[in-house]
Amino acid sequence: MKRRQQSYLIILCLVFGFFFVHPAAYGAVTLKLGSFQSPSSALGQGLTLFGKLVEEKTKGEVKLNIGFSSSFGGWTVLLQSIETGAVDMMVEDIGGWEFLDPALRIVRFPYVFRDYNHYVKYLNSPIFEESRRKLDARNHHIFLPNKEMVWERGPYRVLVSKKPVFSAADVAGLRLRLYESETAKKVWGQGLGANTTVIAWAETYLALRQGMVDSVTTPIDLLYDMKFTEACKYVTNINEFLQNNTIAIGSRRWKSFSPSIQKAMNEAAIEMARKMNTLLYEQVEKDIQRMMDDHGASFIRVSLKSFQEKVKPLVDELEGQNFWPKGLYNKIQEIK
Repeated sequence: MKRRQQSYLIILCLVFGFFFVHPAAYGAVTLKLGSFQSPSSALGQGLTLFGKLVEEKTKGEVKLNIGFSSSFGGWTVLLQSIETGAVDMMVEDIGGWEFLDPALRIVRFPYVFRDYNHYVKYLNSPIFEESRRKLDARNHHIFLPNKEMVWERGPYRVLVSKKPVFSAADVAGLRLRLYESETAKKVWGQGLGANTTVIAWAETYLALRQGMVDSVTTPIDLLYDMKFTEACKYVTNINEFLQNNTIAIGSRRWKSFSPSIQKAMNEAAIEMARKMNTLLYEQVEKDIQRMMDDHGASFIRVSLKSFQEKVKPLVDELEGQNFWPKGLYNKIQEIK
């Protein structure tokens, strides 16, 4: 009798274990990945490729359900959704995580980095590693960029406007659409004197057409896809700050995967980024020509000296306000 009770107990344990074991253990997991870019954008094309590579390299154990064009929510909603687990993954430039770690505000401050090589060294430095740890504690595991690969974005930022901008003086009074960022508000409003308005990315084209704003800043690789040059004919290369497309996944979800699945997803991200980096410059050149031909856009290259001089005094002011950790700017400049 006792032996029979023990047998029943074992069977019950097996049954309950079958139902409550984490689904990652059985494969065929579908992850929700959110982005506010469209599938036709450079970023969107990269994510489509990433989804195919993840499924291929995990042998179908992991698939991606990609929510393009903010279908899983806008930027701040996605940040919260990752934290709660309502969405599994998200993609944006690393500066977007400034809401969770003030040290990342400096990434969106203009002209902090000497060049792209300096920026990549920062991403692989103990300074950025500290930010990684803080984000991980908030359930945001950053697995791209990593020490092997950075997914480039841009490759530079531009100011798109209805009147030509040749220097920082031309920005004063400009009605400028901004994304939700305390850093951007300080730089463009306080530093450069623009009249800024926060408008959702998906609503920016209409805001430009209707005259709510006169200008917008953007990575140039997103410009043609958004058709901003239909409304704004002048594109000034301000090279404001450097960017990369960052892929984050919920830390708890990431830890639920076996080392082999984690390895496969890392490999998929690296392969995708390598391919998209190769295509980036070619696509941007084609987009520039199409915007000139289709929209009559003019592309302006200017000296950045007036912009640099205008925003540099803000560094000491912001550090004095603990906007980012004191001494952070100098630490980044010391990276060789």
